[in-house]
Amino acid sequence: MAQLLAKFLAILDTAREFTFEAATSATAAVTAKVTDIYTNPQEIARLLNSRTERDKLTGLKSVVALMARGADAELYFADVIKNVTSPQLQVRKLVYAYLLRYAKAQPDIALLLINSIQKSLNDRDPHLRALGIRVLSGIRISAISAIVMLGIKKCVADSSHIVRRAAAVAVGKAWEIDAQKLNEDALVETLKLLLADNDMGVVGASIVAFHKICPENYALLHVHYRRLCRCLADLEEWPQALLIDILTAYARMFLPKPTISYLQEGVKVTIALPDDYTELPSYETAFDPDLQLFITSMKGLVYSRADVSVLAVARAFIHLSPPYCLAQFQIAPALVRLLTKGHNEREIQCLALETIVVAVRADPALFAPYYKRFFVFPTEPLAVALLKFNVLAHLVNVHNARAITAELQYYALHATGPVAKAAVGCLSAVARVSTDHSRRLLRWLLHQVHKNVPTIISECLSVIRYLVQQDVAHHSRAVTQLAGVLQHSVSVSEEAKASIVWLLGEFVTVDDSIAPDVLRVLAKGYKTEEPQVRYQILLLAAKVYCQDVNEYVSSHGTDSFSQHDGVIAKLFRHILALARYDVSYDTRDRARMFGVLLSQPHIQLAALFLQAPKPVPLAEAKHAKVHILSALEMYYNSVPAWAKQPSDLTIRKEVGIKEHIHKSFQNVSGGSTRSGSPASDVHFGNQSRSIQKKAPQSLDDFFADDGASSSVMQKLRYRIQESLEEESSNDESEDEEEDEEEDEESEEEDENEDEDEKDEGDEEEGEEEEGEGDEEHEEEHESESEAEDAQLLKY
Repeated sequence: MAQLLAKFLAILDTAREFTFEAATSATAAVTAKVTDIYTNPQEIARLLNSRTERDKLTGLKSVVALMARGADAELYFADVIKNVTSPQLQVRKLVYAYLLRYAKAQPDIALLLINSIQKSLNDRDPHLRALGIRVLSGIRISAISAIVMLGIKKCVADSSHIVRRAAAVAVGKAWEIDAQKLNEDALVETLKLLLADNDMGVVGASIVAFHKICPENYALLHVHYRRLCRCLADLEEWPQALLIDILTAYARMFLPKPTISYLQEGVKVTIALPDDYTELPSYETAFDPDLQLFITSMKGLVYSRADVSVLAVARAFIHLSPPYCLAQFQIAPALVRLLTKGHNEREIQCLALETIVVAVRADPALFAPYYKRFFVFPTEPLAVALLKFNVLAHLVNVHNARAITAELQYYALHATGPVAKAAVGCLSAVARVSTDHSRRLLRWLLHQVHKNVPTIISECLSVIRYLVQQDVAHHSRAVTQLAGVLQHSVSVSEEAKASIVWLLGEFVTVDDSIAPDVLRVLAKGYKTEEPQVRYQILLLAAKVYCQDVNEYVSSHGTDSFSQHDGVIAKLFRHILALARYDVSYDTRDRARMFGVLLSQPHIQLAALFLQAPKPVPLAEAKHAKVHILSALEMYYNSVPAWAKQPSDLTIRKEVGIKEHIHKSFQNVSGGSTRSGSPASDVHFGNQSRSIQKKAPQSLDDFFADDGASSSVMQKLRYRIQESLEEESSNDESEDEEEDEEEDEESEEEDENEDEDEKDEGDEEEGEEEEGEGDEEHEEEHESESEAEDAQLLKY
C-alpha cells in the first residue's frame, strides 16, 4: 500500500512539473508574440497598411498601447491617418483618438483629414460625432477656425447630450485657435445656448468654456443664476468648483451685502457685514434670498469627495458670510479632514492649510477644538510644517497654551534646522496668553541661549527681544544675561548679535548701568564685526551718549555742555570717527546725522529720535507667514468688492431650459449618415417660437383656444365631428337591421330551404360589399387624418 501511494505521489509530481513547463512555454510564446506586435515598428506598419479591417484594428490597438505606456507613436502618423475612412466604427474611433494626441505635432498633414472629419459629424453613432468635433477643434490651426465654428454650430443643436458636451469643450478650443478673436461674439452666443441646456454634463462643460472665454461677462448668467444654484450638486467636480468661484464673484457684484444685527446697550443695531468680528460676541445675519439660495445649495458640498469642491466652498463662505456660518455649515471639520490625506497628496494638504490660515485670521475659535490636528509629524515636508506653525500661532489660548508650548519646544530641540527655527519663532505667540506663560517661556529661551544651540540661538534671541520689548521694566534680569552673552564672546550669528545690541540700547532709559560697559567691550572689536552689528554699535553709542548728555545738562545746565568731556563722550566720538569711514554707506550717513544732532546742548530732537517707544511686532510665526503662497493670496483676494448699489431682482428671472428633440439617424449612400438638425425647430429664451410645456387640456378647451381658429384646426374639428356622427348613425342602423331580421325570420319560418339559402347568399353579398365600402371609406378617412395630423404637427 505504501509503495502504491509513493508511486502515485511521484506521478503527481511529474505531472505537475510538466504542467509548469507547458504553462511557462505558452506564456513565453504569447508574451513574445504580443511584445513583437507592440514593439516591432515594421509589424505595426504592416498591420496598419493591411487590407483586412481586423489587422488594421490590431495595429491601431498596438499604437494606442504604445501611447498609453508613454512611448512616442508619432512615426506611425501617416499609416494611421490612412484609415480615417474605414467603415468599421472601432477603427475610426481609434484613429480619432490618435489624432487628438498628435494632430498638433503635424498640423499640415492633419489638414488633409478635415473633409473626412466633417463627414463624421453626420454619423449615426453619437460617440463618433462627439469624437469628430473634438478632433476638429483639436487641430490647433487658425486657418480652420471658420470650419470649426460651423461644426460647433451644428453640434450645439444635436439631439445627443454627448455631442453637445463635446461642442461645449470645442468652444474653448476654438477660442484658443482664433488668434485675432474674430469669432468671440459668435462663441459667446453659442455659450448662451449651451448654458440653457437641460443636461448637466453640457452645462458643466459650458461653465469651463465660460471661465476661459469671458469670465467677467456676468450678463450671460443673470437668467440662469437660480437654476445654476439649484443644480450645483449635479455637476462634476471641476466645473462645480469653477461655478462656485464664478457665483461667488457674481454674488459680490450684483447681490446686496448681508447685514448683521446685535444688541448694544439694550438697543438693536443693524450694520453691514464687517471685517472684524472679535468685538461682536453674538449677532444675527440677514441674507438676500438669492444669496441665501447660493449658500444653501453649497451645504451638501461640504461633504463632497472632491477636494477642490470643498476648498471652493470654503472660499465662498469666507467671502460671503460671517464666521458663524462657517461653523454652522461645518466648514472647519471639512477642511481639517483634508489634512489626513496620504503622502501622495501633499498638495491637497498645503492648499487646505493655506485656506485654514485665511479662515483662522477671521475667527480662531472655528479651529480651536482641532489644535492637535496641526501638530507636525516627523515625515511631513517643510511647507506643511510651516503652515501648521502659522495656524498654531493663531489658535493658542489659555486652555491649550501649555500643550502647544510643550509641542513647539520639542520641535525646537529635536527637529531639523528650518523646522526648529520656525517652532521657536512660533513660540512668541504664547506670550499673548498670560504673563505666567511669558515668564516661563523667557526662562526657557535664556537657557537655550546659554547652551549655545547653533540652530536656534538666533531665533531664541529674536523671541527674547519680542518678550523684553513688551515689558522692559520687568525683564532687567534677562537683559543682564544677554549682556553676558556678548561679553563672554559666545559665537552667535550676525542677526542675533545685532538683536542683542539693539535690545540693550532700548534698555538704556530703564537702567544705564549695563549698556556703557557693553559698549566699551564692543568698541574694541568694532572693525571685526559684521556690517549689521557695526550699525547697531553706532546706534547704541548714540543712545548711551544721549542719555548721558541729558543727565549732565539736567544737573549742570546747558551752559556747561561744552565742558562735558567724560568717558562716555570720548567713547562716542571714537565710535563716531570709526563709523564715518565705514564701508557701508548707510552707516556713514547715519554717523554724520548723529554727529550733527548730538553736537549741541539742545538734544530734544535727538532724544525723540533715539528714545521713542517702538511698536511691539506681531506675535506670529514669521517663517510660516513668509511661506504662504502668493498665488493663494491672490486667489482669495481676487474677488470683487461688494456692490454699493445691488442690481434689480428682475434680471435674474428664470427662463425655460432648452429642450432637444431626439431624432433617429438614417443611413445614406456611401456609408455615411446624416441626421436632421433640430436647430430650426428648437428656440430658446424670449423668442416668438419657444417651446413651452402646457398643462393637460380637454377637447373642448383645446378647440376653444384662439390658436385653433386656423383653417387646419377648423378642418380637423369638422373631421372629428363628422366621424363621431357617422359612428352614431352606423350604430343606429345596425340596431334597426337586427330588429328587421328577427321579424323576417319569425314570419318566413315556413319557407323552403332553397329560398332561405338564396336570401342568405344575397345578404352575405350585400354585407361583403358594405364591408368593402366601409374599409375603403375608413382607409380614405385614415389617410386624410394622417395628412391633417402632419399639417397640425407642422403647424
